[in-house]
Amino acid sequence: MEEKNDLLNIDEAELTAIENYWTEERMRNAIPHPILEISDSDLEQFKTKKKSTTDIESVEGKKLNYDTFNITPKDADVSKQPFCNAGKLFFTKPDGRNYMGSAEFCGNDQIVLTAAHCVRDHITGDWYQNMLFCPGYANGCTQKFVIVGKTTKQGWANNKNKKPYHLDYSFLITKAKSKTGYFGWKTYNPYSRWTSIGYPSNYGHAEYMKEVKGDIASTKKGLIEMSNNPMTQGCSGGAWIGDLNDSDKKGGNYAIGLNSFGHKKKPGFVWSPLFDSKFEELYHYAKSKLPISISQD
Repeated sequence: MEEKNDLLNIDEAELTAIENYWTEERMRNAIPHPILEISDSDLEQFKTKKKSTTDIESVEGKKLNYDTFNITPKDADVSKQPFCNAGKLFFTKPDGRNYMGSAEFCGNDQIVLTAAHCVRDHITGDWYQNMLFCPGYANGCTQKFVIVGKTTKQGWANNKNKKPYHLDYSFLITKAKSKTGYFGWKTYNPYSRWTSIGYPSNYGHAEYMKEVKGDIASTKKGLIEMSNNPMTQGCSGGAWIGDLNDSDKKGGNYAIGLNSFGHKKKPGFVWSPLFDSKFEELYHYAKSKLPISISQD
């Protein structure tokens, strides 16, 4: 079962207030949100637990030295496909502090994909507020899309004893439609190599989108592990792109994962929830809320 908050009842005055809230100064000062940090015990379970009957086939990559990564993500050209469909996501947490993460139009020109930990607290269930998406962000925002709807899987929230890593995705709904298009998506990752994007603070100070190519390291327990991905704070929610096609030709550019969590003992490795039938259910749930009706009162 999916959940949503009541932001779908937003009116024009609230939309304008959110858009005006995000001044250039607030955007620049927004804190790059950390990717989730996996615990030592969970990391060990991912290494040793046998595949259950509900897992997809485990795929183990070549043995890699965690301490010898020398990979530098490069600038993504946000003026071109598909990178122009991705950007920065801004939001305010219940503590009143402003944060930013990464996101992308995906599946529809009014639906944005990001990490659930950039949308809602997994312990308290509190939704984050003042949400604004800026596709093509490059040291400043030229397009503003106010978020008018938010969804997560019900299992993401109110988890005090464990982090539901396998449900760390969210679909958001914008009032206006994308002007440049959107990513496709695929479930059960059919790729062994792909491109990760995001706005990491450790490269470009989270002001420019970065891209880096990496390989599958393992798939187990509803999670995918990517090697050669050194991006950290700020990259949360950035898509993993299968069949990257930066020309004007149609096809390709599928979101097959996203930057979700890492571990300090494995620099250069990032995990994503496996996009499975639950991911597909949440997408169709968000799509069922379109078109959005905004009150004029």
